[in-house]
Amino acid sequence: MKNWRLTHRILLLALAPVWIISILLTVLVVAGGTAEIDGALKLRGTVIVRQLAPASEYGAFSGNREVLQALTQAVMREDDAKAVMITDAQHRLLAVSGTPSRFSQSFKGAVDQAQVLHSEQDALVFAAPIYQDARQGDGLGLLDETAAAPPKAGKLLGMVYLELSNANSQHSKNLFMLVSLLIGALGTAGATVLALRMSRDITRPLSSLLDGVNQMAQGKLKTRIQTQSTGELAELENGFNLMATKLQTGHEALLKVNTNLEQLVAHRTQQLKDRNLALEKLSATDQLSRAQAEA
Repeated sequence: MKNWRLTHRILLLALAPVWIISILLTVLVVAGGTAEIDGALKLRGTVIVRQLAPASEYGAFSGNREVLQALTQAVMREDDAKAVMITDAQHRLLAVSGTPSRFSQSFKGAVDQAQVLHSEQDALVFAAPIYQDARQGDGLGLLDETAAAPPKAGKLLGMVYLELSNANSQHSKNLFMLVSLLIGALGTAGATVLALRMSRDITRPLSSLLDGVNQMAQGKLKTRIQTQSTGELAELENGFNLMATKLQTGHEALLKVNTNLEQLVAHRTQQLKDRNLALEKLSATDQLSRAQAEA
């Protein structure tokens, strides 16, 4: 990463947090939503068998299968209900509605309260015990039974089994995951576009400044960069242009001084040549005059 260009490093630093946060949020939403859908189905099945067990007490106690059959048929009106079965304490079938597919001998036996006995991808099996009510009221309804201590469970009369289909909940989970992933993808794409724009807004002025510095290093003092940014980057661009202007002005002034110096040196040199020539002529004239005088 140290050998990467500045543009690539800034782009990575801008995109990495966006992608990580978007992926984590999408995963958390999908996991939480699917767990909520599964929990809602389990809660609904548990509530149904809790209500069905005490309602079946009379039929299981008296052996009235017509009452129990009517109860199972009423429960079958519930969404996702595949089968309902009521047995006695010896696990003999008393009433059944629907087509049970997940009931097995391993489910037989008393449970303390309504619970999920079996869970698969396409179905859930719930069970609840049917107890004989052991509460003793005053016969006149004068005592507040809700304020009294909860009584112990009475004699076990039978079991209630309920099989709920997972098809609708699975469809809801798939739809929820699809929508969540689509929202996550759109959010990630939007955040990526913003990160790319932010990276471009930062790297473009820096690239222009770098190109300007390289051109200045090559002696192109007329180099200027276009001010397109705001804030500190705009100040940096204006500072570069001001520095370039001062360097160019100083360089031009130095060139002018050098030109004047060269002209002055050339003028002085020519004067020295003229004087030397005049001295040579004067020396030659003096020698000729002496020779004539001696003759």
